[in-house]
Amino acid sequence: TIRLQEAEFNFFCKYLGRWAMKKAEDYGHLAKEQYGSRKRHTAIKQALNKRLTMDMAMLQKISTVFCSQDAMSCYDRISHAALALGLRRQNIPETAIEGLIVTIQKMVYKVQTMFGKLAVSIVETSRQGRTKEFHKATEWDHQD
Repeated sequence: TIRLQEAEFNFFCKYLGRWAMKKAEDYGHLAKEQYGSRKRHTAIKQALNKRLTMDMAMLQKISTVFCSQDAMSCYDRISHAALALGLRRQNIPETAIEGLIVTIQKMVYKVQTMFGKLAVSIVETSRQGRTKEFHKATEWDHQD
């Protein structure tokens, strides 16, 4: 599924994300292992560090878990509570956080297939962004 959002909302999310990352860098809130969206942290250096860490763990026979999460441009899929707490920690204004979360919670998805548009929209109603209500449609708006 491709999700298209208004240009203003995309700009707002990008601006807010960069602002939060800059503040996190300034406050020293980021782990040294985090490479995404950081200046002077290249992908090749991150890949090398990961490989060397895994090699050392294997040689020393240490049980290891590796977790990788790429949430770039996925503001509507991240837990809203975690998002709000993370932004609050960076001293992002409450109105900006509320504007982001309220907008995400009120999104309405319209499905378009090769048969036409789905007659009933899919609406997410959860405050946490996890529970979804799907309305089944039996009619299609056929486009000629």
